[in-house]
Amino acid sequence: MNSIRLNYLYLLLNKFIIIASHCITIPYISRVLGPENVGIKSYTMSYSLLFTILATFGLFTLAQREIARNRDKVLDYSTVFWSVLISSFILISSFLLLWFGFVLLVDKYQLYFFILSLSIFASFFDITWFYIGFEFFSKILLRNAVIKFSVLLLIFVFVTSENDLILYLLILCVSDLCGNISLWFNFKKISKIVEFKNINPCPSFYIKESFKYYIPSISLSLSIVIDKIMIGLITNSEFDNGIFEQTANIIIVVVAIVSTLNSVMAPRMSYLFNKGVLDEIEQKVHRSLDFVLFLVYPAIVGLIAVSDNVVLLFLGEKFYDVIDMICMMSPILFFISISNLVCLQYVTPSGRISLTNRIVCLGISFNVLLNLVLIPFFSVSGAIVSSLVSEFIVSILYMYISRKLIRWSLLFKFSFKKIFACVLMFIGIFLFKYLYANIYFVFMQCLLGFFIYFSVLFVMRDSIAIDCFGKFLKILKIRLD
Repeated sequence: MNSIRLNYLYLLLNKFIIIASHCITIPYISRVLGPENVGIKSYTMSYSLLFTILATFGLFTLAQREIARNRDKVLDYSTVFWSVLISSFILISSFLLLWFGFVLLVDKYQLYFFILSLSIFASFFDITWFYIGFEFFSKILLRNAVIKFSVLLLIFVFVTSENDLILYLLILCVSDLCGNISLWFNFKKISKIVEFKNINPCPSFYIKESFKYYIPSISLSLSIVIDKIMIGLITNSEFDNGIFEQTANIIIVVVAIVSTLNSVMAPRMSYLFNKGVLDEIEQKVHRSLDFVLFLVYPAIVGLIAVSDNVVLLFLGEKFYDVIDMICMMSPILFFISISNLVCLQYVTPSGRISLTNRIVCLGISFNVLLNLVLIPFFSVSGAIVSSLVSEFIVSILYMYISRKLIRWSLLFKFSFKKIFACVLMFIGIFLFKYLYANIYFVFMQCLLGFFIYFSVLFVMRDSIAIDCFGKFLKILKIRLD
């Protein structure tokens, strides 16, 4: 079993690769394709993503948990693997047929929808859940690095004008397919320890059981997809969808960084729950809460402080409206972080998924209802307010159902120093905000903000800051020796 710190490093590097590719492609695509084409891409991909979410049916979340719980037993996790694979094949095939029926019925953007069929087909080969269950994050890191580099190269070579939206979608879909297929080459090496004899897969059981994990595993993705589809249907504006797409892209990138620890801890917590060591589980969850808050507060403040320079430099003046949208949407990072912590480190590993299905459904229902009321009057701003309210409701209810294991009074204890440090960080960034306007200065703003934030916490003896500084000195000493 790999150490949590090593797994965190692997997954953090993986997130860095994703973020770096976004930082390169988003500015380029925004300028080459323009807001309208970005809006078309956002709207059409929302439908394909919705069908993919429906097709996987929570199976991969269930599979990740079951692999983690049974990884000490060869026959048990072998049964899980092949049963989930057969179950996913049945479900994806069914929804792929429904997808083609949908595509044949629509008149607008039909060609784009046909191309996006490849992204749903790619789900057949996705076995990322197997690697996560065994904490083989290095394999995922290597796969993503190669795929992202290839995608960047292909985009810069072939996507050069507003007429290249079809090529852009083809590159994205084919890369998903190739990336998933590549996982099977590494799987051959791992599967040497697997015995496939006497396996009696039961797809019906896993399909039925996966329903419990379905709603929580799709809540964030489904909310964003619903927002995009409803903006497109209600406003009938590609421009508005393009604005929301880029706002959501930036927010999702930051969510990916903050939620990295939760993703790493999920399989480990499943393993610990199976062993019944509740004291260790409580200790790890509280430590994780402190670390997540350490990341999320400066992320929110930093986004607000540098949003104008980031948008104008990375997206261009055509996306000027994204600045206000980012500032408005940034608090959602806190709500999502709390929800992810509870869901991935407590609810899913403990097998108490059924308790949260109603909560997540309630949040999604609020999102849809508020969208119907607010989008006709406020367009993108209305969709963002709807998302904020629904995520707030979900996070509050998650905190309530986890109160017996997680002492939420620690939330205020852990927050005080970090919020104070963030105030000083914002002042420091703001004082140097208008000196220059280039990408290097934005990078320097981020470094300055991090230095102020970390220094203030270190002086105030924050436990996470002290621990990080100690680890840094240890690594430096090893290298010097």
